[in-house]
Amino acid sequence: MEPVPAPSRLHKLVFWFLLATLSMALPEVGTLNDPIPWLHPGGWLLGYPVYGLHILVLAGLMYRWPIAGFTTLMAYGGLFGLYEGYMIKQLWNPNWGMELTASIGGVRVIQTLFLVFWVHPLLAFAVPLVFCELLAVAPGRLTRRLPLLSKTRRRTALFLVVMGLYLGVMIGRGLEDHGKMVIPLIALAVVAGLGLLWRVVLRGHRWCMDELLPRGAEFWILTGLLGFAYLVIGALVRPEAFPGAWLPHILVWCIYGFLIAVIVFLTRGARPIEDEVRPARSNAEAILLGCLGATVFLAVIWVHIPHPQPGETVAILTFFGGAVCNIAVLIWCGVKGAIIWHRRTGLSTDGTAAQ
Repeated sequence: MEPVPAPSRLHKLVFWFLLATLSMALPEVGTLNDPIPWLHPGGWLLGYPVYGLHILVLAGLMYRWPIAGFTTLMAYGGLFGLYEGYMIKQLWNPNWGMELTASIGGVRVIQTLFLVFWVHPLLAFAVPLVFCELLAVAPGRLTRRLPLLSKTRRRTALFLVVMGLYLGVMIGRGLEDHGKMVIPLIALAVVAGLGLLWRVVLRGHRWCMDELLPRGAEFWILTGLLGFAYLVIGALVRPEAFPGAWLPHILVWCIYGFLIAVIVFLTRGARPIEDEVRPARSNAEAILLGCLGATVFLAVIWVHIPHPQPGETVAILTFFGGAVCNIAVLIWCGVKGAIIWHRRTGLSTDGTAAQ
């Protein structure tokens, strides 16, 4: 087998654009907040910088350390979702769901649960990375850490079918008639076109995620751009919604602190994984699996459009039930990771003392 050369700058840029597109499309199109973000300037000037920079910087940071499991992705995704505070101000003064007025210290409860603990962790961060790991790149650390998703073709197909069902129900509940099928079709066309360019033309599936995510100077340049985006977007987008009191800021900082603490404990308590090399999927297999997920996705939307009520029920249960469950799992896994880390540190200290 010929050695695979390091990915070129072009390969990295195309992959970054693919990952950013998935990160933007899944939450924006999936919730119909921005059904076709590629057809107006806001998608390019706001959507891509916000979603692209967040997922590249946070995924690049996550891949520097051991990945404890899916909970790690959800914790990093929570940090992602907190941009809704200082960039868009939705956590303090939302411009949607105005009737949902429950708040704690000036922080809206429902919007925070929805954005920080469900939609962005799942749809903007975890699922794009898992999709790319399954269909776009060679198996890497995420594959080895999440064997239930990607160890066999059947499990991969099951994951894609479940996501197709879920996203289909989410979109189908908001479309009035079958003429609006153009919305999911455009999203699929964009993602599929980028995927085929990546796999077939550029043969990008030769590399694993570790090799494609930003590292070194690339990582720090993107981190600087993300910080600059916070300053510019925070100043230009709804500046009047910025809270003047300290308490709303302190509570958001506490959420940052909670998620960072969970990430640290999960990372320190992560068990080692085997450095196993697995072959990448063939183009034919990846395309067939992608077509399976897309077919389920479109079929569910088509059937669901005349009957929006099931989707509304699923949305409410998953948006808020999923957020509460996510918080509980983050607390549980964070405490468990802290205990494991403490035990390892204690054993290491005892061993050093005995010597």
